[in-house]
Amino acid sequence: MAILTIKNLTFTYPNQKDKTLDKINLQIDEGEFVVICGESGCGKSTLLKLIKKQLQPIGEKKGEILYNQTRIEDLDERKSVTDIGFIMQNPDNQIVTDKVWHELAFGLESLGEDTEEIRRRVAEISGFFGIGDWYRKRTCDLSGGQKQLLNLASVMVMQPKILILDEPTSQLDPIAATDFISTLKKVNEELGITILLVEHRLEEVFPIAHKVVLMNRAQIMMADTPKNVGKLLRQADPDHKMLLGLPSGVRIFNRLNVEDECPLTVRESRDFLQKNFQNIYRGYDVKSEDYSHREKAIEIKEGFFKYDKNSTDVLNNLNLTVYKNEIFCILGGNGAGKTTTLKIISGLKNLYRGKLLIWGRKLKEYTSNTLYRHNLACLPQNPQTLFVKNKLYDDLLEVARIMGYGKDDGKNEVEKIAEQLGIGHLLASHPFDLSGGEQQKAAFAKILLMKPKIILLDEPTKGIDAYSKKVLADILYQLKGQGITVVMVTHDIEFAAEHADRCAMFFDGQIVSVANPVDFFSTNSYYTTAASRISRGFFTNAVTVDMVVELCEKTGVNLTAYRRRSMDRNLLTIAPVSEQKSEEYTETTKKQTAIKVSWRIVISLAVYLVLIPIVIFVGISLFEDRKYNIISMIIAVLACVPFFIGFEKGKTGARELVVIAVMTAISVVGRLIFAPVPGFKPVTAVVIITAIAYGMQAGFLTGAMSAIVSNIFYGQGPWTPFQMFVWGFLGLLAGLLFRRGKTPNTVLLVVIGVIGGVLFSVMMDIWSVLNVDGTWNWMRYYTFLVSSLPFMAIYAISNVVFLLILTKPFLEKLNRIKDKYGLFSMTQGGL
Repeated sequence: MAILTIKNLTFTYPNQKDKTLDKINLQIDEGEFVVICGESGCGKSTLLKLIKKQLQPIGEKKGEILYNQTRIEDLDERKSVTDIGFIMQNPDNQIVTDKVWHELAFGLESLGEDTEEIRRRVAEISGFFGIGDWYRKRTCDLSGGQKQLLNLASVMVMQPKILILDEPTSQLDPIAATDFISTLKKVNEELGITILLVEHRLEEVFPIAHKVVLMNRAQIMMADTPKNVGKLLRQADPDHKMLLGLPSGVRIFNRLNVEDECPLTVRESRDFLQKNFQNIYRGYDVKSEDYSHREKAIEIKEGFFKYDKNSTDVLNNLNLTVYKNEIFCILGGNGAGKTTTLKIISGLKNLYRGKLLIWGRKLKEYTSNTLYRHNLACLPQNPQTLFVKNKLYDDLLEVARIMGYGKDDGKNEVEKIAEQLGIGHLLASHPFDLSGGEQQKAAFAKILLMKPKIILLDEPTKGIDAYSKKVLADILYQLKGQGITVVMVTHDIEFAAEHADRCAMFFDGQIVSVANPVDFFSTNSYYTTAASRISRGFFTNAVTVDMVVELCEKTGVNLTAYRRRSMDRNLLTIAPVSEQKSEEYTETTKKQTAIKVSWRIVISLAVYLVLIPIVIFVGISLFEDRKYNIISMIIAVLACVPFFIGFEKGKTGARELVVIAVMTAISVVGRLIFAPVPGFKPVTAVVIITAIAYGMQAGFLTGAMSAIVSNIFYGQGPWTPFQMFVWGFLGLLAGLLFRRGKTPNTVLLVVIGVIGGVLFSVMMDIWSVLNVDGTWNWMRYYTFLVSSLPFMAIYAISNVVFLLILTKPFLEKLNRIKDKYGLFSMTQGGL
């Protein structure tokens, strides 16, 4: 029985011409384990997010997705949350609490389950996943594998019917990844949970899948059993890029062209070799290269490092030597100290004992840190930390400018590297809108533009497909040919075996073994390649698919010749990129939605422009002593009217409310930071900017909430409604006057800033007069008004200063969020 049905699904992101998904038709039966694979950027992650209602991206969508014959959009919110679980790529992005036990209970608490039910379910799930030993640990102290297992358990405690996972093992070391996949198999087989898994590392997941969905250029190319996909893909397209990403046994089978059943597991692959090549027993003779004559690029002697005085050593008597013109891979489990070592080498952290030498010199011997940086470049584990612009093309051009390229030379170099990496069609995109693999390649492009002598790479193959890994390998060989040294931290054993000159095993803060890939992997039993496991006993020292295939086909192979062919091979042909020229990489002009005057807008403006002023002056005339209490209460009630008719009746979504909460927090923090300077506050500017970006309702609520929340720190009182009125009104006014999302000219910003300062002073003077003795006196009011003129000027000036400084950068970020998530559109909730 189908639990999930996808019919003619087509999806296109905003401001993009190409479809991300094109006529997807797929049926997934209850209890199936489905693996979705394909090149980076083919639409896998987008497909998964469209299945999860709360994560659906904004864009043009056609077709439908049915869960148990109900459209995803029509699912009850609670059912959507509980029945469809989602595990993200980065474990840290999904953990929200500080303790393991609290993380397990968080989802159930949010759903309002009673305490007894929560305790029962948490105890049950902890036993099933074996979490008992670290149940009370802090989440920040967990390993990467434990964090991902905790995420899985936190979703499973909700008792989902479908479990969706987007590359959950990309951050894990090979052993932790194998354990996690084994747990998924257990969940599928013992609990009958339907699993949809997107993965690039297919070695472990291919054999346990019931169905493999192969995506290609936004479409489904194949959806069949793993054996059929492994066998038929080569027949359908002998040059298909995904052939490089299939499990080792499948690749060996396809390369040897033997009529037999396609093997999936190591055991089946060994049976295949025994059956078809049983009389062959030979291997490679390994000769270690002499490095004594090579120049030392990096050297760490007896290095010790800890992140704070009271913690244990992360690096413990580390000794490391990397030579010029080599590709050096560092492998090991999560938390062993690999990334920390890169931070030490790059100068971000310093050893507290021991020596670091770069080209034989200490860091302090360099004439400047800039010189050091230009000798060395680092690609961090999170590539997003390298992006600073709204377009990838501008980001790359910025690096070219910093490196001193001329204008034309910079453009040519950017386009050359983009073509080399196959990202030319992405240059007009925002870096954060790219897939994980595309971000990796984009970040690597920035590194290449720097032309360093030493390149440090932290998990460079994370999230990219097998063909892109080949492209990366070719570039690394090119760099090596230019005398550049590459140090790579990686969990990708297959990549290290194929392309490294030397591999090092990191354990307990130090390197325990260093050897060439053949010696390194052929002697390991667990931390080794699938090809080595498959060929062990048939061949000696065969650790890659190429080596196994070559040994099967020939009677004798020279390892040195094999390595030389690998290193000197011609560059692979890169897929053609977009013919769009650099001049065309300009931001698409956004179509501004005209503000429609609705009854909600009319009522809200009437309340603020007419009703509240009438209440103030009628109250002054009619009520006796302490009348400001009554006036404040009425104003507070009226100030909430736009909220109820706009947000409550309009059913504004959680995403909009989150943005409002963030902008409110920014204004509150700004008010607290500038507390020592009387009248100089960024609150009004933040409210106005929010209104410009997202409209009147967003501006009003940010203003009103900024007043009531910040007064938690300043002191609540009858004056709070007056401040709520002023800042809420300024939000409405700015949303009415300015075009949505467009930066106003300087004159208009100055005018609205001055109006904000004057209005705030006028209203607070009214409060001040009423606060004296509860009676109204016009002469006293004029006196207060005149005496407050200096503060009025300060208010106005501060508004103008903050608006001129903050408007442009804030609007860039807010407009991007609005476009990406479809926030505050005139067809959704709001005024």
